[in-house]
Amino acid sequence: MDCRYEPGSLGGPILFVQITAAGRKVVREGKALAPAKKLPVGTLREWHWRGLCRAYVQGDQGMHYDQDTGDRFGYVSWNTILRLRDYKVKGVEKSLVSEKRFQEEHIDRVAGYEFKRDYTTRLCITGFGRQHYCENWQRYCELYPDVDAPAPR
Repeated sequence: MDCRYEPGSLGGPILFVQITAAGRKVVREGKALAPAKKLPVGTLREWHWRGLCRAYVQGDQGMHYDQDTGDRFGYVSWNTILRLRDYKVKGVEKSLVSEKRFQEEHIDRVAGYEFKRDYTTRLCITGFGRQHYCENWQRYCELYPDVDAPAPR
């Protein structure tokens, strides 16, 4: 286990603790757990699949992230969006989602200040994202049976 102190914003130091690869191995051996299986290159993890499912269901109207919107796909983080946006096939970028602007009045609040815009930005599934969803739906349903992914239409 690695431990370090870093200065905190309130004056006192903050302790950061990180388990090392050797530490994880000891825990797995102690609990008789098998190490996590490596997925084939390009395979989405469950949380990425949930994010792609949300994008597929929302379609052209787009989706929000960094919140659980109550649509049964749970919390979709910015890091998950980056994985979907920066998805690659054989080293070539093939985005599964991309940002799209929608004309509607929107107010952003940053550091106590309000900024009024005449558009909002949401994330929409790309054509390649739809194709990937449809072609891989069965495989992901078998990999992640707890994700309520609708059948491709």
